[in-house]
Amino acid sequence: MTTTLITGGLSGIGEEISKQLAGKIIRTTSRRDRVDHQSGIYYFNLKELTSAKELTDDLKKHNIQIDQVFHCAYDFSDAKLFFSLKSQDLKSKFDANIIGTFELLKAIIKPMTRRGQGRILILGSLLAKIPAPGKLIYITEKSAIEAMAMALNSEVNSKGVIVKVIHPALVATDQVKAKISIDVIDKIGKENLLSPKLVATECIKFLADDSRENIDEIRGNQKW
Repeated sequence: MTTTLITGGLSGIGEEISKQLAGKIIRTTSRRDRVDHQSGIYYFNLKELTSAKELTDDLKKHNIQIDQVFHCAYDFSDAKLFFSLKSQDLKSKFDANIIGTFELLKAIIKPMTRRGQGRILILGSLLAKIPAPGKLIYITEKSAIEAMAMALNSEVNSKGVIVKVIHPALVATDQVKAKISIDVIDKIGKENLLSPKLVATECIKFLADDSRENIDEIRGNQKW
């Protein structure tokens, strides 16, 4: 039986992935009041440097061995133009999304390399591939995470561990609707927003398919 870890698995794309997968599902939450080990819900917070170790220690205590990971957790930031940004804005988000992801991957992948097998999918964003005003932090972060993932894959692939990144276009999740301007959504068309269910299905297929490249996109009918 495959054991899957889904970060950010209580909402959005992560929740949809958990509904479609078989086997043992472990989901994470950044809120301690929502932790329920009996239901497979564990604590993980990108903003806390020691959180990844806490997660893997908790999994070890419960004799849980992770076979594959869907990393959907992300600490969103408000859109800001370049001259309104401060270095602290970048640092706080980089510490969470880049360093936090690094710590998670390091903690999870190490035992996978010892076993000689494992799969990791990191959720990117097609929006990060397209320059847009106010999205400097978001685009920089997502690009850095993709580069880190591909560099990591070059190191661990020979040890049986595969690391992939998928970039969906805009998805009709609550966070996207809250963070993306109405003008952008109207330009794309609400009917063209990708459904979380569709994206989850494509994520699962992509991670399981060894014939495809390690980076892919889900564009749908959206035009940029």
